[in-house]
Amino acid sequence: YNYFIVEDLGMLPKNLLANIFNMIRKKVKTINVIHNGKLTDDPSFYQFEWDAIVAFDERYYEFLVRGYDKDKVKMIPYPANPMKKGDKSAARKKLGIPQDRKIVLTFGPAAELAAKLIPTIAKLEDEFPLQILAVTKNRDALNLVSALKSSEIIDIEIREEAPDMDKLYEYLHASDVLLINKPGIGQVVVSSTIYQCMGSGCPIVALYSPFTELMGDSIIKFTNNRELLAGLKSVFNKDDRYRTLVIETEKFVAENSSIEVAKKFIELFKTLK
Repeated sequence: YNYFIVEDLGMLPKNLLANIFNMIRKKVKTINVIHNGKLTDDPSFYQFEWDAIVAFDERYYEFLVRGYDKDKVKMIPYPANPMKKGDKSAARKKLGIPQDRKIVLTFGPAAELAAKLIPTIAKLEDEFPLQILAVTKNRDALNLVSALKSSEIIDIEIREEAPDMDKLYEYLHASDVLLINKPGIGQVVVSSTIYQCMGSGCPIVALYSPFTELMGDSIIKFTNNRELLAGLKSVFNKDDRYRTLVIETEKFVAENSSIEVAKKFIELFKTLK
């Protein structure tokens, strides 16, 4: 091999890696892609002499240059799945989802957080025929969504699944909007969920937080219930805000797709030669 790349050093047995790191570095160039949202207090993290440190964006860059040689810190964005749009009607038919409703999708463990917004979303039922589609195997999420389903405040469909990426994209293609309600965790973060899902073309309405603060108009952000309802209505009515969203989403995915990110890594390899 010619390059040794570590993703998320904190996941590795660092002291064991240190036993062989000098041998690796004598042979090849070494690169550390930082996933931590701040400089760690763990001293074992700093025992390696990397040829390059990769930051996902300027927020990561800002704290990394305080702990590493500034000349070694390079910005390469977190990768988004390339655009892969689908046919909504065909996807709904395949998945057994109603054709005549506005489908609000939530999935995975985060479905529990999104479910807390269902009573607010139900206020739109007078204007739109709605269905909440919750795809999750997370027990806490299932318990909350099931309780809300029993209350009959809104039509809720529960699919107890952990879909792979292809199946997830079928759900995204079948839905009118993906709802995300994930707050920050007190440090710099990126939303792997959003980066994975944007390429489906399904509009995303998400809570404004460190997960979404750099996403611009490629998603619709909300900070309160009023903004949440306004964002959903924009998507359902396909108004000017929605049309801007479609353009900005495609632009964001094109600039940050895994293909473009791979090219940036290849360019980094060339500079390290």
